[in-house]
Amino acid sequence: CVMQNLRVLRSVDFAANAKLDDTTCFTVRPGRDTGIFAVANGTLVFLDGESYEVTLELSLVDNGHLRDDGSDRVVGLEFVTEHDAVCLATSSGDVLLCTPSTQQLECMGCVDAGLTCMSWSPDQEMVVFVTGSNTLILMSKDFDPFLEVALQTDDFGEGAFVNVGWGKKETQFHGSEGKPGAKPADNQIVSRALPWDDRQPRVSWRGDGQYFVCSNIHVESGARQLHVYNREGTRQSTSELVDGLEYALSWKPSGSLIATTQRKPHRHDVVFFEKNGLMHGEFTLPFDKEAMQVRELHWNADSSVLALWVENLHGKTGKETSSLLTRPIVQMWSVGNYHWYLKQEIRLPHEGLLGMMWDPERLYRIHFLTSDGHYIWVDFCWTVDQSKGHCEENSATVGVIDGAKVLLTPFKYQIVPPPMAAQTLTLPCSVNQIAFCPSPCCDNMLVLTSDNTITLFKQNKSQHNDMVGFRTIWPPLSLVASTSLDACLPPSRYMLRRLIWWRMDTLLGVVWQLESGSDCIMELSFQVVESSETMAVEIRHQCHVEMPILQLDTNADTSTVVVEFVDGSIMKYNSARRFDDVPFVLPWQPIDGQAVVLPLPCPRIETAVLGGEEVVLGLSDWARFYVNGKEVVRDCTSFAVHDEFILLTTHSRTCRFIPLSCSLENLTSLVTDDMNGVLSESIRQVERGSRIVTVVSGGNKVVLQMPRGNLETIYPRALLLSYVRREMDRRHYGSAFGAMRKHRINMNLLYDHNPNCFLESLESVINQLESVTNINLFLSDLKDEDVTRTMYPGWSVDPSSQNAVVGKVDRVCDALRKQLEASDCYKFMLSILMTHVKKTKPELEEALLKIRILHDGQTEPGRLSPEDALKFLTVIVDVNQLYDVALGMYDLKLVLMVAEKSQKDPKEYLPFLNGLRKMGDYEKYQIDCHLKRYSRALEHITRCGDEMFEECLQLIRTQALYSAALELLKQDVVKCKRVAAAYGEYLVESDRLEDAGLVLYRYGHLDASLGVFEKSGCWRLAFAVAFQLKLPKSEIMRLARSLSDFLKGRQKYGEAAQVLCGYASDPEEAIVCLIAGSLWEDCLRLIHTYERPDLIETHLHPGLLEGFNSLESSINAWRDQFHRHRERLMVVREEKAQAKERLRALADGDVREQSGLPESDLCSDTSSVTGQSLRSSSYSRSSARSSKNRRKAERKKHRLKEGSPHEETALLEAVGELWSAAHRTRHDVSTLVRMLVLYGYDVEASSLQRTLGSCLDQMDSHKEHIWLPQATQSVETGPWMTSNAIAAAVTYSIQTSAPNMTDIACKMPDTETLQWKLTLLEH
Repeated sequence: CVMQNLRVLRSVDFAANAKLDDTTCFTVRPGRDTGIFAVANGTLVFLDGESYEVTLELSLVDNGHLRDDGSDRVVGLEFVTEHDAVCLATSSGDVLLCTPSTQQLECMGCVDAGLTCMSWSPDQEMVVFVTGSNTLILMSKDFDPFLEVALQTDDFGEGAFVNVGWGKKETQFHGSEGKPGAKPADNQIVSRALPWDDRQPRVSWRGDGQYFVCSNIHVESGARQLHVYNREGTRQSTSELVDGLEYALSWKPSGSLIATTQRKPHRHDVVFFEKNGLMHGEFTLPFDKEAMQVRELHWNADSSVLALWVENLHGKTGKETSSLLTRPIVQMWSVGNYHWYLKQEIRLPHEGLLGMMWDPERLYRIHFLTSDGHYIWVDFCWTVDQSKGHCEENSATVGVIDGAKVLLTPFKYQIVPPPMAAQTLTLPCSVNQIAFCPSPCCDNMLVLTSDNTITLFKQNKSQHNDMVGFRTIWPPLSLVASTSLDACLPPSRYMLRRLIWWRMDTLLGVVWQLESGSDCIMELSFQVVESSETMAVEIRHQCHVEMPILQLDTNADTSTVVVEFVDGSIMKYNSARRFDDVPFVLPWQPIDGQAVVLPLPCPRIETAVLGGEEVVLGLSDWARFYVNGKEVVRDCTSFAVHDEFILLTTHSRTCRFIPLSCSLENLTSLVTDDMNGVLSESIRQVERGSRIVTVVSGGNKVVLQMPRGNLETIYPRALLLSYVRREMDRRHYGSAFGAMRKHRINMNLLYDHNPNCFLESLESVINQLESVTNINLFLSDLKDEDVTRTMYPGWSVDPSSQNAVVGKVDRVCDALRKQLEASDCYKFMLSILMTHVKKTKPELEEALLKIRILHDGQTEPGRLSPEDALKFLTVIVDVNQLYDVALGMYDLKLVLMVAEKSQKDPKEYLPFLNGLRKMGDYEKYQIDCHLKRYSRALEHITRCGDEMFEECLQLIRTQALYSAALELLKQDVVKCKRVAAAYGEYLVESDRLEDAGLVLYRYGHLDASLGVFEKSGCWRLAFAVAFQLKLPKSEIMRLARSLSDFLKGRQKYGEAAQVLCGYASDPEEAIVCLIAGSLWEDCLRLIHTYERPDLIETHLHPGLLEGFNSLESSINAWRDQFHRHRERLMVVREEKAQAKERLRALADGDVREQSGLPESDLCSDTSSVTGQSLRSSSYSRSSARSSKNRRKAERKKHRLKEGSPHEETALLEAVGELWSAAHRTRHDVSTLVRMLVLYGYDVEASSLQRTLGSCLDQMDSHKEHIWLPQATQSVETGPWMTSNAIAAAVTYSIQTSAPNMTDIACKMPDTETLQWKLTLLEH
């Protein structure tokens, strides 16, 4: 509450038919039938809270509980909710209970000594009475006494201090008292109670009802003293005798402090005591100690406001007081940052106040009864008074009320921690309201004080700008004029609330009409009178409303006035066009045409333009945030409106940013969406309990107030990026760069926001960035990434647009370098070098070349020296890399310049460089070899002549530069053949036989190529070379036998038969080869081609029968294995389903009976779960494995071992392989069946076809049960699961599932459609 002011929200004043005059005490009845009970003129009356009519009158005199001579009085009155009755205590000792519904009065008991005080506990479970004999009586809620103790005893209480013997007082440190404090103090003389003290005891309870304090007169000294008791009536502590202590008493509900007042010789203080009886803190009241008297003080329910009832002492001290102090005064105090603020001072328009009481249910409602029979209640709310308007002149000034002072701080320019301020305005009396001027003079201010005086303060910016010497950055405010509103407002309109400076000459406010009993909107015109410090104020219009007004607010930019009534309805105020017209209010009509009604009353309302429509924003006391009556956030603690955002703080320690560009329909989904990663602009974490004080208009600064009262300034990403984007749209790249640099926003946004605009404005960008340092900072952040899509995905980005990311850095560097060179290549030399280095492939040679040009050119004063340029380059690039690049440029001077900037020892590089003084091809070859640029070294060594060819050949062999060497030496046939021979050897060693044969054949090494072709099995090329070499027939026969053996070894029986027939002239061997490869039709063709029918009986028939037996046995084996694996797969899946059920049973605690598994099987890894997450632990274990262990673990997944965690995966793989093998065999079976039928083996052919068909049909019938539809494997949890069950479920799932299941194991193998059956065998 430090930066907030306490504003009057509502006020009601009713004259209760003159039946409440001379009231001695009253109490509030909470709940639905709210109202007040009061004892006036010896009669108990009840004033209804809705009709404000007296509905109960019960005479205590007529019932015999009060004497008619007035000697008796009611000393206590309390409404007891459980009894639905009001409890009274009389000075004669009677305790009465009155039921309003029956109007029956029952005496619950009587104390012979009489009663002086009654106080119920906050929970109304017990009641404390103080008797006339100075004793305390504690009773239960049923009036059963359980303790009676004497008030005046010498016992300090249970909390008596213990002397542990650590020295004497004279030897202790005494602070500011100094050495005199070490002397023994004389007995302090305490004066008796003040003359106007009624000498009656006071009792006040702590908020939790565990302790209460009693203030009474000490018998011996006659001064007041405090006694603290616990709930059982045991005395806890007794305060020391304090001079000038008064009777006002209230224990803070939060339990920390006991408040009372003390009149000192030089001032009047509110002092605080702790539970141990020691004084702890104080603050001074802002009036003379002899002028005013504190009658009562009370805390509100949440301990945030301390209300003081103050009256003047006129007639009690014999001194005259000011006429301004003749009315009762109620002051509202609040504390923040260890400073007490006077937030509100109410001067009631009545001569006397009889009582004051906070409402027990409504935190900020206070009730009053006056001596002339008026009942008044006032509602308050906390608000931040700040300048408004989305313009440059708005300094985000916040005004804090502190009694007669207004503390001003312009947060746009400076952050001043409270209770300090940038400027303090002092007025004659306490300030109640502050109203800031609308745009454009946002910092001008009107102040309404408690004496109904309005004061105008303005800034004189022209005079401030003309000041010479020291001046503040913000022009201070100075007083212009003031006037009293009593002249224009009738006395009945005593409380002008919600003062608004609407237009430059117009004020708005709400007053309570005592005559009509309703609210009225007052429109006041004012004008400063020339040559005087006064203002002329008159009523321009009055708008009477039937419904009570809860809140009134205006938009400083649109001048819209929004009115909120107590029922939540929203209206718009329209001013009269002519002076004689009547203003009126109309319902707030949004675009959809439905009236706006807030579900809950909202003490804080404001208007904003959302999605092109002006909407009403409201925040209720229950943390509900509404937009046009639509609930958006349920835990909002504060909000503010920025030029482009609505800012919200929530109980979940977040600050959210809603763009004003979004529509009302999408608002709820936009706010309720979770955070889009840690780089989200729409949400930010803040400290718990943070509240928004103000947000700088058009800026990026948000001021938050912490619960302890201090201020913190944050720069949210949403506001920062909005500001940066707005500045870049205006092409103000300098200010955008400054904000990005200060708040560490990635510089890529300068380009990515609008690439075309950036490239077109490069000259302006360079001029605005000014320094080389800024340009280099931008270049250093460049990367091939669109940050508007990754780091800063904002609402202003068009989703359909997509910046070209590939080659972005090169484009920007080239364009920027071109502009820098055109502007001033010498001034921006470092940035030009940076553009070369920053490219995707750094252009270090170009950068060094520019330094060399700079070195060779003429040096001018102020121009960058080549040494500085090279020094800069060595900072951003590794100097060793620069040395190598310079050496690769074959520029020894440049090499020496770079070497001097490095840490290299001259003894290392000078001998090497001295050997390169004559820079020829061989020296360049040496440099390239040193730099391991072997391709360029080869180019140079090939130019060195024949004497260096051996060294060249050695380089080719060591670095495998055969292809490049053949290209470079293609004009020299002899050298090419030597290189080709070496290349062939290299390829043979690399097991690339076919490539080696081709190279050798191309460059004329036919003998070598023939051997290579023979080894590689390239029989066609081999026979081509053999016939080209004109080898004898015997050698051809040998070559054919060798190649056929090679092909048969590779199971290429068809090609082997072709070689045997064509080049070895051995058809019988060829036929044998075809039979071995099951190539039955080719075998039959060769038999009849070479006229060898004898081979049919000797070779073909036995081969057909052997093939039949082999295929039939294989098909039967596949079928049997398929059935075994399928049955095991079903068993495994059933076990997994049962395991899931056992996990559910684990949640009920019956692990062993319902699960059937040992506890270790289910919860073996539970201990590791509690220590760290399963995911992290599994990652750590897997990362620790070696590659060998990982391969071993991968192989285990494919083993068909029962009980293995991956058994299901292995079974699926095995079944899939059997399925594929059976379908692949269809072609072989089809060919074999046809040959069997051809030679009369019908039985065998029919059996083979039937066997395969039966196998395929059985596999097809089970495929739906084997390959199930893929589903995401997850652990089912719910309210029935305990923590141990969930841990066991996760562990068991990890052990039994197959997270790395391959696609082959999950999917059914693909098969092609093939017509393989022979229809002859079907009949």
